[in-house]
Amino acid sequence: MFRTIKLISWNVNGIQNPVKRYKILSYLQSLSCDIAMIQETHLTKQESLKLRQRWVGQVFSAPGSGAARGVSILISKRISFVPSIIKADDDGRYLVLSGTLQNEKCTLVNIYAPNSGQNRFLSPLSILLAQFADTPLLIGGDFNLVSDASIDRSSSPLPSDRASSAAFSEMRSSLALTDVWRLVNPQERMYTYYSNAHNSYSRIDYLLISSSHTMNVIDTAIHSILLSDHAPLSMTFSSVFDTQHRTKQWRFSNSLLQDAEFVSLITQRTDEFFRINMNSVSSIQTVWEAFKVTCRGWIIAYSTAKCRLRNLKENDLLVKIKTLESKHMVNTTNLALKRDLLMARVDLQSILHEETAFALYRLRRRNFEW
Repeated sequence: MFRTIKLISWNVNGIQNPVKRYKILSYLQSLSCDIAMIQETHLTKQESLKLRQRWVGQVFSAPGSGAARGVSILISKRISFVPSIIKADDDGRYLVLSGTLQNEKCTLVNIYAPNSGQNRFLSPLSILLAQFADTPLLIGGDFNLVSDASIDRSSSPLPSDRASSAAFSEMRSSLALTDVWRLVNPQERMYTYYSNAHNSYSRIDYLLISSSHTMNVIDTAIHSILLSDHAPLSMTFSSVFDTQHRTKQWRFSNSLLQDAEFVSLITQRTDEFFRINMNSVSSIQTVWEAFKVTCRGWIIAYSTAKCRLRNLKENDLLVKIKTLESKHMVNTTNLALKRDLLMARVDLQSILHEETAFALYRLRRRNFEW
């Protein structure tokens, strides 16, 4: 029987103590957690096995060196997950699990970023994750940065915020990821971390999902800060991999080649990508494969934004035409009203013509392929 899945990301700030470990697992259970991505476990490889208790059926860990750092992904006994690829960072900074969740392909990623040099950390990580971009990505973690200092900090921005925010934005754009909580709460000020030393709050923990699957998100929340200096962050989703919502094969729209703004943007970003990443890994093939996925993310993001603007313009024109029609019906001799009405109709026809031309193109392509 189909059921929803609840994913929780939480920096637990050390879980070696058996009592704290019990409390953490109990609290996750009280939140009806199905998948837990926990950071800063401070556990060795052997100690990580102690997390398999109570509701936890599977434990995957990147413990790092000694009792520092460390990330783990806990899978509930209630759901099925079969890993096919496991990539665990030797420093305990990230863990990538690619496999099948409830019999559908997906990739789970748990991240604990350093508190400095986040751009140097995220760039090679983005290239690694690009290998899994053909499956839905579910990413949680403590990124140790704010996405937007103006609303994600309770205090003044830090000097490093601009660079780290730009690196985070580039990662989301290149992998076509959406910050789930901010999507639902575009202007709200809530935080996931409290610094006692600076008496300040910040939102540095995130849950990211492939943008093409945001329609499957049912709920997201930042919970209270307790048992740690970080708050748990949760996301409940219907199966991201539901066949009813499975995305169609992506195809490039040739019309974009006539868009000067698009061509300029892609040219600039391509130059930047190869300048930054050409020497980041030993294999040029890896960089090329990462570029193809990254470029697709740029194209999808641009096309989506353009479509959204076109829809807004179309709706505004419909409202404008309705208003002008009502006024013109009352005063048919007003030439200025008539002119404005005709111009608004021409503008709307232009948008509708563009949509119709693309619909016919898709129809011809589908018939040809069949």
